[in-house]
Amino acid sequence: MHRPSFNTQFEMTLDKLQKYKIPIFGDFDDLIFSYPHANHRPSVINGFESIEESRMRVKKHLQAIDCIDGVTVSNTFLKNIFVNSVKEHKQCIQLSNSWHYSWKDKIDYEKKQQSLKQNLSSREKTIYLTYFSGTKTHDSDLAMIEDQLINLTDKEKNLKFLVIGKVSLSKKLKEKSLQIKKVPFSKYHQLVSQSHLNIAPLESTFFNNAKSSIKIIEAGFFGIQTVCSPIPEYISTPETSRLIAYTWNDWVKQLKQGIQNRNNSSLLKRLKRDIKEKYHPLETTKKFISKLESRL
Repeated sequence: MHRPSFNTQFEMTLDKLQKYKIPIFGDFDDLIFSYPHANHRPSVINGFESIEESRMRVKKHLQAIDCIDGVTVSNTFLKNIFVNSVKEHKQCIQLSNSWHYSWKDKIDYEKKQQSLKQNLSSREKTIYLTYFSGTKTHDSDLAMIEDQLINLTDKEKNLKFLVIGKVSLSKKLKEKSLQIKKVPFSKYHQLVSQSHLNIAPLESTFFNNAKSSIKIIEAGFFGIQTVCSPIPEYISTPETSRLIAYTWNDWVKQLKQGIQNRNNSSLLKRLKRDIKEKYHPLETTKKFISKLESRL
């Protein structure tokens, strides 16, 4: 179960699984199960939720965790907090994120997209800089580099900022952007593969330090680099897959470097290989089954 929360649907699912004695694990790739960090949630920081509402959501996650066999978490940071502060006696298995297994069948589509990118003349080609924000809770993350993005789109006339998600855009940035607020996962890979360069800005907060590397993995599967903040899980990804921006000035430098790298076919081939090998979903599944068998 992904991020289980105690509600009617959870109880119905729980009854069915327990009836057949199926081990139940909740998957968490975010710090949403910890009371001490309820006020660090982006939804609270961005003003979409009160601290009381955030704590209530934490309570429902913890109630759900009490009912299941254990949890899986996406990194060491989350595991340490869970084991030491949240549920000391509940099973906790660390598993890295993976690219989606269904994407292995998208290789032909990927090749067509790459061919299309290469065949367009430089005059005609639109360079897509993508940001997959998901929810509005990333407003402050994007605002952190807004000036750099506006300056870059002013200088790079072929550059188009493609935003997927409900994040708020300023008037100036909106004029230079194309925003798609929601897309079904079945079509998500089409948008990712159209990108030439991806970004993943995150403010330096305790909550963000628990984030997984899924955005870099998803882009890297299609040979697309990500310019990102120095979050631990981002730094742990293959060097071919990301360009770390430690300062505001770094964002300008790394964005320009990423735009140049899009024509480095050798680098991008290594990037795809690195991501597909390190984050293969079948390998992650094997690790999970192995750890599960040793504990049950």
